[in-house]
Amino acid sequence: MKMLKKFEMIVMTICLCLTLQLKMVGAAGVSVSASSSSITIGSSFKVRITASDCYTTISTSTNNGSISGAPKDIDSGSASFTVKPSKVGTCTVTISGTYAAYSGNTKDISFSKTVTVTVKDKASKPQPTTQTTTTEKPKEDTRSKENALSSLSVNEGTISPKFSANTTKYTVNLEGNKTKIKIDAKAKDSKAKVSGTGEKNLKVGKNTFVVKCTAENGSTRNYTIIVNVDEKPLVYTEYGKQKLGVVRNLEGVNIPAGFEKSTTQLDGQKIDAWTNKNLNLTISYLVDEQNKKAYYVVENGKIAYEYQIVDIDDRHFVIVPIDNKLKEREGFQFQKVQVREIELDGWTYQDKAMKNYVQVYLMNEKGEKHIYDYESTEAQLQIYTEATKEEKGIDVFMVTTIVFGLTSVALLGLSIYLKKKTNS
Repeated sequence: MKMLKKFEMIVMTICLCLTLQLKMVGAAGVSVSASSSSITIGSSFKVRITASDCYTTISTSTNNGSISGAPKDIDSGSASFTVKPSKVGTCTVTISGTYAAYSGNTKDISFSKTVTVTVKDKASKPQPTTQTTTTEKPKEDTRSKENALSSLSVNEGTISPKFSANTTKYTVNLEGNKTKIKIDAKAKDSKAKVSGTGEKNLKVGKNTFVVKCTAENGSTRNYTIIVNVDEKPLVYTEYGKQKLGVVRNLEGVNIPAGFEKSTTQLDGQKIDAWTNKNLNLTISYLVDEQNKKAYYVVENGKIAYEYQIVDIDDRHFVIVPIDNKLKEREGFQFQKVQVREIELDGWTYQDKAMKNYVQVYLMNEKGEKHIYDYESTEAQLQIYTEATKEEKGIDVFMVTTIVFGLTSVALLGLSIYLKKKTNS
């Protein structure tokens, strides 16, 4: 029994070895393939040669056309070449040679393989077929295209020119106290629709309104009405020898920084204004008889002064009027003075040693009013007090003393020199 089992094991081992030997032998070889089985004359195809686990030498030939790029040998890999047939029919390509396997049977083995491709003639171009197209006429739009008005009117003023269905631009001029206008319009065709009519709010100056008439078929026509509300002031006041009017059209007017919209009383009438809480100032925009427009400070229902600002040392100052009692000050001359490139009411020092200094009266950004010293050579501005006055007096005294001392020393030296020269 044991002998039988040993015999079976020996037989199985021999079979396994033979199987492996056959697989190793079968793994080596050469195969060929064509990129297409059928082409059209004038075209080309490729032939691919694959050498598996072997080295092979190759020669190629064809019965139809030419070969280009064919390899002479392949070492365990693949290569391709191109064949271009020269006539319709079949194109047979022959690949032959020898190969030697790297494992198993390593002897040279001859081979010869072929691939065949059908070469077809070029297909004739199909003749275009003539097709008769019948174009249907579009259906006629029977809807009304009338988009004109039969009337256009306003309840304030008169439109100009006189209404005509074919005139589409009109003007209406109104007095300055008008704040509303009503527009009425009617279409020629009852099937048309009109929009843009009714009561409209007015602002001072130019107001533009458009009335649209839309026909049944959707076509439109616009009628434009420009309503001009007179911009002349309705509120006037006296300021000095001038007559000022409150400007009503504020479109495009720049509001000073820090001011918010408000209202105030001017000669008992309510007007538009702007208020700055930090400065405790309320201003309004007015125009004089020369049509010059500017902001003015309103205090206790009257115009106090024109609102003007000056920028010095990157600070904003309001130019405020100087009281008559303040104008007369000991040691100062009240007159026009120059601060940077701005001419202001102010003072100059009567002391000639202070010729580079002038004084001005301004309101700072906190709403505080002060007299300021302005030094022109350094372009510096500082609040003037008695302390600064004494400091400047000391400076002048020191400068005068030094100059006097230097002059005395120079004169003494000159006197000594002259005496020595005379004695010699």
